[in-house]
Amino acid sequence: MYETPGNLENHHAKIEIRGNPNNDSCTLVWTVIVSPKELEPFIEQSMLGCLGAINEILTAK
Repeated sequence: MYETPGNLENHHAKIEIRGNPNNDSCTLVWTVIVSPKELEPFIEQSMLGCLGAINEILTAK
């Protein structure tokens, strides 16, 4: 849970995992719409933190 540094009016997020038909890889596509625009840097930092955590889970041995 994150506390936003302002009044978040709208936050729409969509995550897709797209398989690659040529090999066993995939691509994660994360699309976000947020308003007001001034909160985009905060949302971006939150997303980067989440991606780091996902990477740790996927690369754990």
